[in-house]
Amino acid sequence: MRADHAYAKATRILMRLEGKVEMSKKFNVANKIFENVKIGRDAVIEDFVILGKPPKGKQPGELELFIGEYSRIGTGAIIYSGSRIDDCFQTGEYSIIFPYVEIGKDVKIGEYTIIGVPPKGKGSNELVTIIGNGSTIRSHTVIYAGTRIGKNFNCGHGAKIREFTIIGDNSQVGMLSQIEGYAKIGNNVKLHTNVHVGQYSEIGDYVFIAPGTVLTNTLHPLCPKVEKCIKGPAIRSYVKIGTNVTVAPRVEIGENSLIGAGANVVRDVPKDSVVVGNPGKIIKSIHDLDCPFNLIDKPYSLENRNITA
Repeated sequence: MRADHAYAKATRILMRLEGKVEMSKKFNVANKIFENVKIGRDAVIEDFVILGKPPKGKQPGELELFIGEYSRIGTGAIIYSGSRIDDCFQTGEYSIIFPYVEIGKDVKIGEYTIIGVPPKGKGSNELVTIIGNGSTIRSHTVIYAGTRIGKNFNCGHGAKIREFTIIGDNSQVGMLSQIEGYAKIGNNVKLHTNVHVGQYSEIGDYVFIAPGTVLTNTLHPLCPKVEKCIKGPAIRSYVKIGTNVTVAPRVEIGENSLIGAGANVVRDVPKDSVVVGNPGKIIKSIHDLDCPFNLIDKPYSLENRNITA
């Protein structure tokens, strides 16, 4: 069979399966659009898109899918019913949005991104996932269901954010970083490339974590009782952590501390401390640091602490 004949046959089959759709303009005939899909005006739907696919246990059209005005849905994207997407949304090719995902205004999602993946043991209709206004989520990122992300979130390529993670406003997660779920991350946080955040970790506001840092959460891996005591570190607000740092489970790093590159932090750190070495040792107060280039009097003075890189 010639390719164009096969395409025409597939198109006719898809069109027979489609239900009524509230549309403001004509869409490509190769798309599959289920019943109870509402799409705002001046939206662009590219080829081979599936909109309003029902989750397991639900009938077609039982749940509404809403997509706002001026949105653009990339080729091959799949968006399940039960989700609500605000105006000016853009999604790249072959992305998947599971049910019960709420996406704010002016959100951009890259190619091959998956939002709202149900964790093991949970159905796709049990957990709500929220992405705040103005967020950018780059290609090949996976965000699990139950995650709640504030406005102006910025995510690098290939990041993974597991279930029940809470992230505040204006925060960033770098390329190939992993947040292993049940974590709390504050506002204006920057996690750089390839940062690993173990389950049940806490990160305050205005925290900077450089590439290759690992926040661990288990004192005795594979212990049969590990689930009863698993807990990550608590990184308080305004902490700066250098590259390739390891932070032990349950350790608290006090507010406005600086952890030098390569340190292994195995004990609690008081606020305003500078820590280096393996095992990490406090060598001075952060207020004793001077700029070696004489560009600034004190690099970490109180008036500079709300600056983000």
